[in-house]
Amino acid sequence: MKILLIVDSQPVFTGFIPSFEEACKELNAEMTFFIVDGDKSYEAQRIKLKNIICEENPNKLLCINDFCQNGNFLIDKEITQLTSCYIWFVDSMHLMKNFDYTLPFYSGISSFEPTDTTLSRKYNVPIQYVPVTAGKGLFCMNQTEEEKIYDVSFVGLVAGSKKRINVLNKIAEYCKLNNKKMICYGHFWHNSHWFQNIIGAFKFKRKYPILYSYVINKRISPKECASLYKRTKINLNIHIPQHSGFNCRTFEILGNENFELCDEQDNREIHFKNRKNIVFYHNADEAVRLLDYYLKHPEERKHIASEGAKFVNSKYKFVNSLKRVLDL
Repeated sequence: MKILLIVDSQPVFTGFIPSFEEACKELNAEMTFFIVDGDKSYEAQRIKLKNIICEENPNKLLCINDFCQNGNFLIDKEITQLTSCYIWFVDSMHLMKNFDYTLPFYSGISSFEPTDTTLSRKYNVPIQYVPVTAGKGLFCMNQTEEEKIYDVSFVGLVAGSKKRINVLNKIAEYCKLNNKKMICYGHFWHNSHWFQNIIGAFKFKRKYPILYSYVINKRISPKECASLYKRTKINLNIHIPQHSGFNCRTFEILGNENFELCDEQDNREIHFKNRKNIVFYHNADEAVRLLDYYLKHPEERKHIASEGAKFVNSKYKFVNSLKRVLDL
């Protein structure tokens, strides 16, 4: 079987490629990739994609999110007539454009966001919930104990997220007061230009002086993420308010037997057990209290981390998610 994967060129999306490659090997399937450049016109890219489909004759085409430029969709009706096309939304459909034109052409539609399934009636197409789980090689096979360098860490996009800033700032204040080691990687302020970076850092430091001392304003690779999780006592997960389901980081942290402190999401589909295989908090103050408790109870923390790994690695393998998305 041949599968053609369509992904955006941004690192947050190309970072999924190793997980897809591993899953395809488990399925004895051949996977090729088409990387979409969002800064360039879709017209030429669509022609190139059609030529690839005609030359390689894939059995299935899988899009990670839809691709639209000013109402111009990359995947048109002609492409969906060349091969069976599937789509897996890793951002909420509620935050995207109108899909009246494209969705009926797909053979299968999946989303990592549970509330997206309610759009089935609006677009008159079936939409299934499929979480984006963790790739095996990086996030599910290193359960050896490593030296914990940090007491707490966070990785993610923070700029523009009041919720994430609020939680991280509270925890930073706790860490400073209690002499704990904290580190945060991600996009905290704009830094595409050197002057923009200077101004952004200055404004952030002035507004959040304590949190600033724990921030490294850069994105890190999936491999670096996996290493950081292993070297952290408590890995913090903070979802954005627009999502009700669990993000892929939820599974990436747990897979290698790491302890996760996570804001509780819609748990009706996943069935995590609070304080058994993950620990949930509901506001910044509770996050601080739980952080303090589990830093003082390492054996309990280690047991929960172990149970978390068993849970996600037995029930939520990436290859199983891919099978559901592609109707295999």
